[in-house]
Amino acid sequence: MTSTLSILNNVTTPLKRCINEIIVLIPLSDTNVVNLNGTVHNVQSGLIINNCDLYQYLHVNDLIELKMPLTLFVERESSLANCYFDFALLKNYKTLYGILTRNLRIEHSNTTITTTDISNIISLLLKEAKTELSCQYLPQFMSKHKLLNDILDYINSHLNETIHTKTVAQHFFISQSYISILFSNVMHMHFKNYVISLKIALSLNDLLSPNESIQSVARRYNFMNLSTFTKHFKTYLNVPPKVYVHQFNRQMSICHSSLKINTIAQDYNTLLVTNHANTTTPLAYTLDLNHPKESIYLPIPKTLIKVKDIATLSKLMHIQDEYFNLTHFPNPHIYIQQFKENDLTHFNVQLLLAIMPKLISKGCYLMLPLYSKDFYRLLDQYLFKVINDELVYHLYFSHIKLIFQDEHLSTIQINALKQLINNHYPNISLGFLLDNYISQSAITIQSIIDYINNLNMDFYIINQNINLLANKLIYTTNKMAENKPILDFIEALGHCANKVIFTHITRNDINLYFKSYTDTTSVKFIHFLVDLIPRVGGFGFPLLINTNDDIALLNSHTTGLSIVHIYSMLLPFMGQTVQLHDLGLLINRNNHYEIIIYDTCDYTDNLTKHTILIKHNFKHRCQALNQILKSPQIVKNNSTLNNNSLNMLHLDKLLLDNLNKISQPITSITIHDASIPLEISLDKDSIYYLKLYI
Repeated sequence: MTSTLSILNNVTTPLKRCINEIIVLIPLSDTNVVNLNGTVHNVQSGLIINNCDLYQYLHVNDLIELKMPLTLFVERESSLANCYFDFALLKNYKTLYGILTRNLRIEHSNTTITTTDISNIISLLLKEAKTELSCQYLPQFMSKHKLLNDILDYINSHLNETIHTKTVAQHFFISQSYISILFSNVMHMHFKNYVISLKIALSLNDLLSPNESIQSVARRYNFMNLSTFTKHFKTYLNVPPKVYVHQFNRQMSICHSSLKINTIAQDYNTLLVTNHANTTTPLAYTLDLNHPKESIYLPIPKTLIKVKDIATLSKLMHIQDEYFNLTHFPNPHIYIQQFKENDLTHFNVQLLLAIMPKLISKGCYLMLPLYSKDFYRLLDQYLFKVINDELVYHLYFSHIKLIFQDEHLSTIQINALKQLINNHYPNISLGFLLDNYISQSAITIQSIIDYINNLNMDFYIINQNINLLANKLIYTTNKMAENKPILDFIEALGHCANKVIFTHITRNDINLYFKSYTDTTSVKFIHFLVDLIPRVGGFGFPLLINTNDDIALLNSHTTGLSIVHIYSMLLPFMGQTVQLHDLGLLINRNNHYEIIIYDTCDYTDNLTKHTILIKHNFKHRCQALNQILKSPQIVKNNSTLNNNSLNMLHLDKLLLDNLNKISQPITSITIHDASIPLEISLDKDSIYYLKLYI
């Protein structure tokens, strides 16, 4: 079996299935955009495409592509079906780069050589890039169309059955033609091709198992008969399954395998040399503590945590001490989203009264929705009067906030109800949910500003997607969204933005903000926060969510962005005048420095490590507290939490421990000599907090 090594230039392709191959991509420039399973990647250090994956080259220039036959891996790893390869896990990226580039020479152009390099690459991938699963690897294609995602999940769950548009249409109560349109318009692929190509790709591992027959594999994936399976197999692999198995059984030892090297232009030699030098030599950045930097005030924002109901709040308070302490968040607020008349029972009121002391001890506030004057009277009767009648409860009022959120209330009614509440309970803060107002078609930024000024609430909440809303309003006001629509929108709101809490932030929003389409890392997220916290009232996040794109504290697809740990590392700088350096923030207090470094924030470079030199004039040895937060790996298959766990928060201790610790900062204490600069080596996509005691 022959591997293929190429340099791709000015290439675009349709979406297609990776079958019988593992593909490794390494960029020589920063203009390579690849769609992998529905997620757009701006390829930085590299990318691996696994067997069964759907991929598309959207915009490729100067990209090294290595295609290796699946059979070479199966010879080494018999359980290959239950794993996938992730480039982000590679520790020795430079080794892989060196192996590939030494074969990309003019004298090897358009030739096939016998080499041990493929064996070395496979060994490296199996050792460092492999992620094992408890079941068969199935790529999860993520589109923005929820129905299509549901259909793809259904297909993945019924691969051992006969799957037609008719059966899918009956299951989802839609027409067959609509399914065909979905696949054609969104995926640019026919429904039948999607299903058959996936079944063929999955069947390869089974065919290469020693105890499997071709007939049993055909039956497992519910092909009509052996001839039908053979026909489709030949379509995708150009040989029948019998020949494929025979070729595998007689292939030469993997230690020496064939490598076909496609055309290499003279220009690429220069490019390879230049890129190799840039990639293998980390750039040192010098932070001089002796020279003051530009200063800004970083306020303490509100952090809103959305929970479904009182029961979820109760479970949150039960687990939060050990697994994500609320004190790690600045100004935390718990917002109960579903709280109506039938929730005002004696049991729920007593539950809230029992929870309030714990919230107050964490500096946390409770947010409740307010729908009407009648609902306020019920709140007053069942909750507020109980608090008011007990002197020990009076402190609770200053930690309760109400949010107006009924579109049927006029401005006059809102102001009248607001006055009534202020008269009875002046310590209760009042806010307003702006979603219904800003959903109107003729809305403008100026009308939002006027509305906010007329209401004169303590705070406002926008639960609409911030990027979509920003684009809508920027274009409405004839402003150009060439830079950052989110930033333009917030700046257009002026001082009003300081009262607004945005509670719907997605990974895509952050990628668009930085014009970078790779995975949303902790570095991007903290940079996003530092940029916008001085301009807004705060941000909110759901406690639990079951979508891949929305950012939440817990997410069924990933352990998330370690939001708790990111906020905890940023917390010492909030409410302070901080100095800005090129890589982050700095505070100089009486007898210590606090520094936070979040990489170069250049999301297109190929460097995997950066060196930072910290110059100082300390007269004595100093002690340093070091914390490093690395971005967690995204789970590509199987949810970390199932839907029942998300809805009911039935999370056992072991699962919670793993969710909390998988991306917890690594803490250490070191001693540094006064005579030399401090040298820090920082992995890409890592956050580094340093506290120097002098």
